[in-house]
Amino acid sequence: MKKILTGIALLALSGSVLAGGLKAPVTLPNAKTLPQGVRNFNYIGVFTNPESKMDEAGNKTVLADPLFKNITGNTLIGGKADASEAAGIFQKLAAANIDPNQVLAQTTGQINMAVQANVPVFAYGLTKKLTAAIIIPITHVETNVDMGVNHIDPAAIQKLLNEINESSGASVKEEEAIRKLMAPASEKAAEYGYKNPRNEKYTRLGDIKVAGKYKTFENAANAVSITTAVVLPTGEQEDINKLVDVPGGDGQTDLELGVVHDFYATEWLTLTTSAGYIFQLADTTAKRIPEKDDSKLSKEVDYATERDLGDIMKAELAGSIYLGGWTMGLGYGIQHKQRDKYSGGFVAANRYRFLEKNTRQRMQTLQASLGFDTISMFKKKKFFAPMGVSLGHTRVLEGKNVVSSPLTSVMFKMFF
Repeated sequence: MKKILTGIALLALSGSVLAGGLKAPVTLPNAKTLPQGVRNFNYIGVFTNPESKMDEAGNKTVLADPLFKNITGNTLIGGKADASEAAGIFQKLAAANIDPNQVLAQTTGQINMAVQANVPVFAYGLTKKLTAAIIIPITHVETNVDMGVNHIDPAAIQKLLNEINESSGASVKEEEAIRKLMAPASEKAAEYGYKNPRNEKYTRLGDIKVAGKYKTFENAANAVSITTAVVLPTGEQEDINKLVDVPGGDGQTDLELGVVHDFYATEWLTLTTSAGYIFQLADTTAKRIPEKDDSKLSKEVDYATERDLGDIMKAELAGSIYLGGWTMGLGYGIQHKQRDKYSGGFVAANRYRFLEKNTRQRMQTLQASLGFDTISMFKKKKFFAPMGVSLGHTRVLEGKNVVSSPLTSVMFKMFF
C-alpha cells in the first residue's frame, strides 16, 4: 500500500535559518502506488524543539547565536553619525581612557521554541500505476525570546557615562550611546523599526503540495517509480518586522522531480534508494537589505527584491522489514542546497550580496521508524478496516547552515 508523505518546513529565524532551505525528512521513501480506485488518508504529526543549528563551518551553535554581539566604542559611534557627533563620542571615550576597539559589553539572548506540524495527506489511485496526492501542512508554534546585555567592563562603562552626563549637553548620538549600553538589543530593534520581541503562540497554513507517483517498472524483485510535485506558495511568509519568526511558507513555487527504486531482497526485507531535484522558481518578495556583511538587521526594505532560492538535490538509502503487520525501517539521507541569489535597484547592488551569505546548505540525516498495520488482518477478514500507526525519529548527523535539532513524528493511515 502507498504512503505519500512530505518533509515539513519547520523554522525560519532572521539571519540564521532560511526560508526555502533544507528540511529534515520525516518518512522513508518507497516506490509503491495505490491500486486503482483506492483512497488513502494519512495524518502526520511532527514535533520538535529547535535549539541548535549547524553554522557555515559545520559547527553546532545555539539558535540565539546571532543575538550575541560585542559592543565596543566604535559600535557606539555607529555608521550614521556626522563628523561632529563622531568627534564628540571619541572625545568622551578618550576622556574615560577607553580604546574605541575595547569590548565594553555583549548583547545576550535566549530563544525557546516548540513547533508542531499537523499534516493531513489525501491520496487516490488514479490507475494501478499512477497515484495522486495533496499534502496540507499546518504548523503551530510557541516562541519565547529574551534579550539582554552583559557589561564586560562595568568600570569603563561608568566612566564613559559620567563623561557624557557631566558634559554641558549630550548630543543625540551621545544619548543614543547611553541607550545602547543599557539595552542594546531592544534599542537597535526599535531604531530599525522591528517589533519588540515577545512570547507568542500562533498557527499557520503551510505551502500546499500537489504530488504524483507513476510506477514505470515492476517485477518480482524490483519496482521503479517516478515522483513529481508542485509546491504552491499558500503559506504565510516570514514577517520581516520580527527578529524571530516561523513562517508557514517561503512565498515561491517549487517543482520537484525524483525517482525511487525498491528492491525486494526477501519477502520481509525491502531495500530502497531514491534521488530527487527541487527547482525553486525565482520570484520577487519584500526583504530588509542589510547595511553590512556581518548583520542581517536593516532599516531599509525593498518590497520588490528579486529572489532566486537555490535548487535542492537529495538522495536516500533505506531498508524496511515487514513481519506480521509490524514494520521497522532505517534510512540515511543526504541533501545539498545551492546558494540563494538576490538583486534589486532600491539600494546599492553590493548590499543584496549580504543576503546571500551562508545560504548554501548541506544536511545528512538518519531516520528510524516503527509501525503496525492491520492490512494483512483485513485481507483475512480479521479486522474491519486496513489502517496503521507508526512512530518515527530523525536526527541530523552533519550539516551546514541548517537546524540540527531532532524531529519526532507520529503517523496514522487508513485506506478506503
